[in-house]
Amino acid sequence: MRIRRVLIPPLVAIVAPCAAAYGGGLDLSVNWTVFVAGDPIEIRASAGALDREFDAWAVILEPGGGMYFMSLSGAVVPGAAPVARAVPGLPSRRDVTLLSMRVPAGLASGDYFAAAVLMPAGKVPGSVEDAESMCIPGCFARTPFYVISGVISADITGKWKLSPGEFGIGALTINPPPNCILEGTYTHATMGDAAVLGFMDRSDVTLFLNFDGGTAGKKMTLKGAVSDGQLGGTYSSAGFSPTSGNWKAWR
Repeated sequence: MRIRRVLIPPLVAIVAPCAAAYGGGLDLSVNWTVFVAGDPIEIRASAGALDREFDAWAVILEPGGGMYFMSLSGAVVPGAAPVARAVPGLPSRRDVTLLSMRVPAGLASGDYFAAAVLMPAGKVPGSVEDAESMCIPGCFARTPFYVISGVISADITGKWKLSPGEFGIGALTINPPPNCILEGTYTHATMGDAAVLGFMDRSDVTLFLNFDGGTAGKKMTLKGAVSDGQLGGTYSSAGFSPTSGNWKAWR
């Protein structure tokens, strides 16, 4: 069934400020976290004052490994091309729009991320990993986003017993109405209380658990699927040990 979609704000951003020796800083943002075909998507970058020559690159990576290069025109460009080349430096902060369009139909569902980097002038990264290791120290930023179909295969609202690996059982509540965007709460005797945001794409489920309002940096991401009336998959976490494992939930 196709379900009404509601806006979910950006959930996660991984941003590295430029090293103090060069001044500046680099931020990257996406207007939403979850998109369906036809949604407006806008990706923006903000670079602080920088006292050296650089080239700027910005890309989108899709689930299959494909790469799209962004530009100051707000559109993707064919082939590998920098956003700007041989910039002599920035006297003050500069904000730019790297992508502004509607998500096209037929785009693969799954995990995407946008990445931006300031490279020493003339250096060409061969991959995102190269960009992160070769950039002007710290001048690399990336942020994830997700494209989904807007269709769900089951109603998972209500109460669940959720066990993330060896942490033991807690109480998960997914609020109604059934939707591809999920909201709820999680309560655990030792892990604490968490606000839950996430999404469902057909039978696949992704949940972001933010413990203690995020003040202690305790977060957990659950990725999995609905099968035989249960939920299950793998988790990754920050602020907990172990940092990864399997999870399951049942009524």
